Amino acid sequence: MHQERNPFIDGKLYGDTAAWITVIGMSIALLGIVFSAFLGGGVFYSKRLMANLLSGKEVHIIWESSSVFGKSPPKYWFFKEHLCPDVISMIGIAIACYGSIFGLLAMLISMFKRKEVLFYKKGLYTVLTMLITGIVVLAALGVIALKR
Repeated sequence: MHQERNPFIDGKLYGDTAAWITVIGMSIALLGIVFSAFLGGGVFYSKRLMANLLSGKEVHIIWESSSVFGKSPPKYWFFKEHLCPDVISMIGIAIACYGSIFGLLAMLISMFKRKEVLFYKKGLYTVLTMLITGIVVLAALGVIALKR
């Protein structure tokens, strides 16, 4: 007879939190795309941006030729710009990207509240969760980056 295992509530909490924040962020990004289609204007020259992306050009070349900046902007440029469709889309994408961080933090808080999970498998899951959370947060802050 096959016995079903109940997953830890912490894993479900992570999944639900990360998924809903990602859905909210992507909904905001799609709203920005819809605004862009009807209102036009914005930070990017859409046709040139798509052509540069599909041809595989380097990031700095894409920014120089496809945006109103003419150069690579600083991190989180979209918080400093006026509200336009491209800014709305970028804010939505940023929210979606941070969904995993909020999910991991919710899972860690839940693990520390529930002691039976905290020391399950001699604390291995807790240590791994803390390690993964640290790596993801450092990557989101730009401390850890992949170089080509």
